[in-house]
Amino acid sequence: MSQIPLSKYHLLTKIGQGLYGDVYKANVLGTDQYVAVKKIRNYDISAGVPVTALRETSLLQRIQHKNVVKILDVEKIHGQIRVIMEYLKLDLQQYLNENKDRLSLGLLKKFMHDILQGVGACHRLNCIHRDIQPKNILIQEDGTLKIGDFGSARVFQKCPQFFTSNVCALWYRAPELLLGSNYYSTAIDMWAIGCVFVELLLKQPLFQGENEIHQFKLIIPNAQSFQTVVSIISKFRILAILIYKYNLTAAQQINYKT
Repeated sequence: MSQIPLSKYHLLTKIGQGLYGDVYKANVLGTDQYVAVKKIRNYDISAGVPVTALRETSLLQRIQHKNVVKILDVEKIHGQIRVIMEYLKLDLQQYLNENKDRLSLGLLKKFMHDILQGVGACHRLNCIHRDIQPKNILIQEDGTLKIGDFGSARVFQKCPQFFTSNVCALWYRAPELLLGSNYYSTAIDMWAIGCVFVELLLKQPLFQGENEIHQFKLIIPNAQSFQTVVSIISKFRILAILIYKYNLTAAQQINYKT
């Protein structure tokens, strides 16, 4: 009789839910170390292994960067794939909810630098994240931001390329996606980053649409749409991202001098 594999990790509490699986805080057995364990839901299966698990795992293994969450292990227990990642107890959404004071300019720059570095590392390896939003940006104890949740990410051979348009959380979804385009590029990540930047400034999401039509109407550039933020962000190139005057990459944003 074959031995039933035992997990090296004891699941504790559920800490998140993604498109393709639930995430748990877990203890490494025999240690005081904590990790995050994503239990992958078995939607699409190829050769007995969920395609989504293979995709996310392979991407995280390729993208080794200080501003991208680290993958530590992968295990198959009772026919279920579990992706083991470093545990970061706080995400940017929680941080914004818990801290109502306006961010200092120094902290704002650091946060944006970390986000752009992490997303830039993805783009350099031909990976579009497709779900940049505050809850998918994790915060390390030393304040370093890390991009997480690669369940929706895809590798591209050329850019732009054909993909499904039903990606990204509504409030961070680029205009071309709202219009149903299946032909897009890393620019959709840059749009989402722009939305996150304004949210860091205002402490609330910029475009809070109730549905795709409402969201698109909120995005249409006019004085009323931007009057609450223009005075704050006029010194930054964020408007360029949001109105697509420039098609800047993450690396170009990092190197831009105001």
